[in-house]
Amino acid sequence: MKLCTACMSTALLVLSPSAGCQSSSRDADTGVDEPVSEQADAIRRFNESKAYQGTIGSYSWFEGIGDLPVRGYGLVVGLGENGSRRCPARIRRRLSAEIRKKYGLGDARKGLDHISLEKMINAPDTAVVFVHGSIRPAALAGTKFDLTIQALPDTETTSLAGGRLYTCDLRYYQQRGAGVVQEGKVVARGEGPVFVNPFAQRESSATPVDLRTARIIGGGTNRKARRVRVVLSSPSYAMAVNVQDKINDRFGGGAKIAVAESPSYISLKIPSEYQDRELYFLALVRHLYLSREPGFENRRALDLAAEMPDLRAPHDSIGLALEGLGKSIRPAVRSLYTHALPHVTFYAARTGLRMSDDLAVAVLGEHALDPNSPYQEEAIRTLGEAASRFRTTHPLWQVLNSNLDINARVSAYEGLVGHQDTFVSSKNIGNNFIMDHIPAHDGGDLIYCKVATEQRIAIIGTPRCKTPLFYRHAQGLVTLTADAQAQEITAIRQTASGRVSPPTTASLEVTELISLLGAKAGTDKFGKVNGLGLDYAQIIDVIAGLCENGTIDAVFKIERPGTVEATGPKRQTGRPGSEL
Repeated sequence: MKLCTACMSTALLVLSPSAGCQSSSRDADTGVDEPVSEQADAIRRFNESKAYQGTIGSYSWFEGIGDLPVRGYGLVVGLGENGSRRCPARIRRRLSAEIRKKYGLGDARKGLDHISLEKMINAPDTAVVFVHGSIRPAALAGTKFDLTIQALPDTETTSLAGGRLYTCDLRYYQQRGAGVVQEGKVVARGEGPVFVNPFAQRESSATPVDLRTARIIGGGTNRKARRVRVVLSSPSYAMAVNVQDKINDRFGGGAKIAVAESPSYISLKIPSEYQDRELYFLALVRHLYLSREPGFENRRALDLAAEMPDLRAPHDSIGLALEGLGKSIRPAVRSLYTHALPHVTFYAARTGLRMSDDLAVAVLGEHALDPNSPYQEEAIRTLGEAASRFRTTHPLWQVLNSNLDINARVSAYEGLVGHQDTFVSSKNIGNNFIMDHIPAHDGGDLIYCKVATEQRIAIIGTPRCKTPLFYRHAQGLVTLTADAQAQEITAIRQTASGRVSPPTTASLEVTELISLLGAKAGTDKFGKVNGLGLDYAQIIDVIAGLCENGTIDAVFKIERPGTVEATGPKRQTGRPGSEL
């Protein structure tokens, strides 16, 4: 049973019962076989595993691994006539104070007294919105997260599309009862371009879009690291100090990563190298062994290696426990690279690569290039997350230049971007989104658009627009034309207010077309239009339309964010408002 991802262990998973997914056990008194859920069986096997016994996780649990909800109010600008003058007085005062403090607007001392906040809020070009989101567990300072914005009730705002959210404060809050919300201190900020799902606006969409609700992709920024503590199941100061020392010995490098605050609590400071991998760090902490007996590491490594072939063993946890033992036990892990069972080779190689063993790259590469391997995508992801970046890029390039499944190629691209590979050319378009170009030669042209955490579009291959070409956006935002023998596309932009740009041109290369569409609207000193100022959602809509009608011969894929990973057992501490 394969339970989850590379970042989480069985110990941290919240397993949900599945109907019909049962084994059985024999009742000792009646002798009758009784059904046992797969969840219960997995927990039993985990508890019996050497990957759990004697670890920090067997004596403790984590406090602070729930999502942190945040909210605030902000001002969206650039809406043409789609905004609203209305705003409740209480929210108007709060928002005005925040904007004045951040930007100095209306402040004579800064020479900005000519800008009236009241006129800005009252303009039909702006809308006051409710902003909310969630900061993930254990997030470090600077962590990005997505936001949802909603036009205030009883206002005239008709659409938030094309707007931009001014920087606003986001506060932690708790729902205390029906209609009662307690707000805490400012813990994050929000800002960025508005994203409205372009496909939901199409007539063919089964789900009508609410243009008064939108997202700010990666628009939230955590200002302070989330607090996480190890909580001992049985208070003991000696045990707390032992846990503290074990964590610092493994991760500290002389720094205090863990501090025993009391007989019950050990506070954790997540190392900066685990930015965006905080849950993986916590999983490693849970799998550290507390024993300091001479020779323990080698003995336990052999025990864990012996467990690995069992198909129903907690393989994620075994790998994490081996990794926690340190590089001295790499020979025991390497001995599994050539095992006959594919799940053994995958989990062993993943563990080895995380321990900086370059010999594991070839093993993971075999899984990454094998469409029949159930670990293919996880192997690609592991290669992309590896610290050893020189060797791991080769199998990633092999996947990207192959005819493998689109999801596999996308995972390889994300790994190469994470490695900042020199063959990936990145360009900031209109200070709005990033365009990556990867000139892969095989596997077919692919266009991939991210819509979670960051606005990023990848052009894999060298797709070009076919001619003759005539395309007009459904809302008339842009018209593209080209004769049969033309080497350039003529583009005309129409704004929401009805203004029409002079004609301008771009080459048939998709990268050049996107650059023109997304560059800031304006003209150069010769009067030539150098950008049409479409936002990210609008560009996705245009490029998808060109792929659909065959003008661009490329596979188009938009990110489908999956469900949020389970982050482990949550227990009430009696102080749910500790971060207020």
